Amino acid sequence: MARLNEKDLSLLSDGKTASLLGAGYAYLGGNFTTNPNDYVQISIYDTNDNFLESAIVGSDDYIYNAGEVKLKTGTILRRMGYDRGRYVVKYNFFRKLAGSYENILVDENNNRYFGDYSFNEETGEISDVTGNRIYLKEYKYFAHEISPSRKEIRLVPQRIGDRQYRDDFFNLQTELKRIDGDGEIKFAGDEGGKADSLTMEYVDPDKSFPSQLTNGYIVLNNVFAQPLNAPADTNITEPDIPIAPTGNDLGVLPEGSLNPGSSVVLNSWTWYFYNFDYNGNTEGYFKDSDDNGWEYEGSNNNQNRSFTYIPADEYPPDF
Repeated sequence: MARLNEKDLSLLSDGKTASLLGAGYAYLGGNFTTNPNDYVQISIYDTNDNFLESAIVGSDDYIYNAGEVKLKTGTILRRMGYDRGRYVVKYNFFRKLAGSYENILVDENNNRYFGDYSFNEETGEISDVTGNRIYLKEYKYFAHEISPSRKEIRLVPQRIGDRQYRDDFFNLQTELKRIDGDGEIKFAGDEGGKADSLTMEYVDPDKSFPSQLTNGYIVLNNVFAQPLNAPADTNITEPDIPIAPTGNDLGVLPEGSLNPGSSVVLNSWTWYFYNFDYNGNTEGYFKDSDDNGWEYEGSNNNQNRSFTYIPADEYPPDF
């Protein structure tokens, strides 16, 4: 891991600061150390500012108290094998949003592997419990293209079959985030006044809503849902649904496989490709210029392609 130089920092930083404790920034995940995705990285340089190595600081080697982080630099250096000498030590404080500094295991189909494994020190091969080869892969996204102005960068995911890996990549490019509940919730208040209560809480007293929901919305699906019968004289008009990418008015998709994160321009319509699956079939989600969505399914050889319409108020889908 290399630190940013002054030129790169000037391109990425606007000089503004934001309080992670403020309600307006609650979606960022709370203050440092309150989020399980927080970590500290140490970079070590010699006295001539030559980079030596970097590592992740163990959670036992720093203390966060009253807005200050106190690091046990001596202990950290000794753990890394630096018992004596003069060094320049720099710390970076990061929060994982997508990807990780860690490595993962995948099988021969690039699906993430979570089971037990064995390592052959002579050949360097890794195998699962049945003897099948599995492989080490970085849990990261790679830079596909940098704009000429160097102010924009296009990231592309690797061939990793893991839902969390794909969902994190999708959430990087969306303003609205959906967080599914992990337990039963109820309306709070006295038994006689719960019908008018606007306060909700978990049934389990040990659970609480994450700080990211501050200024957000709680959506209860299918509450008091029942079919409605329209009067006989009601005029029902079909919605003005634009033609899918395979329609004549928009042209057809290009031949060949579609790359994750790419976009297709057809007769002034731009379709943004958001998702990809590598199980032998192609699955994806496009958004057209009117913010309506389309779910795409088909084979990698461009045969049997089909599109399912998703209205703008239901896009992006929960996939």
